[in-house]
Amino acid sequence: MDNEDHSDFITVTSGMSGYFAVHMTWDEEGEFWEPWTTGVGRYRTKDAADNEACNWALEDNIRLSI
Repeated sequence: MDNEDHSDFITVTSGMSGYFAVHMTWDEEGEFWEPWTTGVGRYRTKDAADNEACNWALEDNIRLSI
């Protein structure tokens, strides 16, 4: 039995555009996490992206995982 919490969450990742917040969701088939959407900002530092992620999670009442 899988006891993992599969509720959506906000996290921070990085790529070619720098650090950014991302809303993750469990896929419809129940197999893996996938990005639902990204935040509006692209940041030079993780701390700056963490700030957006925290605010986003709080405003939308989604758990935060950074």
